[in-house]
Amino acid sequence: MIQQGRCSIPTRVLLTGVPGVGKSTIASRIQSLQPDIVVHEVGSAMAELGVRRGIIKSASELHSLSVAQRAVLQDAAAERIRSSSENVSLVVAHVLVRSSSGFIAGFSQEAIVKLSVTGIVLLSAYSGEVYGRQVMKVGGKRAVASSPTEIELFQRLVESSVVQQAMLLGVPFEVVENSQERIGHTASSILRFLAEQDPRDSLHY
Repeated sequence: MIQQGRCSIPTRVLLTGVPGVGKSTIASRIQSLQPDIVVHEVGSAMAELGVRRGIIKSASELHSLSVAQRAVLQDAAAERIRSSSENVSLVVAHVLVRSSSGFIAGFSQEAIVKLSVTGIVLLSAYSGEVYGRQVMKVGGKRAVASSPTEIELFQRLVESSVVQQAMLLGVPFEVVENSQERIGHTASSILRFLAEQDPRDSLHY
């Protein structure tokens, strides 16, 4: 179990991966295992802020925003998360997304810097399984990617982005494999990573 001690610098780990890899499912499992860990969903925060500011009418319009509009909401979401007071948190976000004009930053370098993350976890999975989840999520009508091969390419691009972000920030990163049959194991691996990122050794797992 993770036990929290006094720590002036919060432990804040970014959890990322391609759509359908299981980020929200794993984050929910982690929170059920350790309720003291706060989970922040960047997409939800961006949608809420966008609606409040009159930029969009609903979360479904996020994908149609310009790069500049996305950057504004990313920065605002990062500021909101940074101002929260919890000691340990998991920030769920896309570092790379597909738009009508190509791949763009899902969470900008500036926004990630503002968060002061202490580590990054890249969630990965078999491309065929991810593709199946995407198709199920949209009722078989439209997937984010057109094939498992395209998802494999997407995962490699995201991994390259994570490596770059981690190097620029000077923080450790971990690649954790996920599958429907190993959700508990995946959650435990990320909990261990969270414990290792505590700057004052106040976390023990």
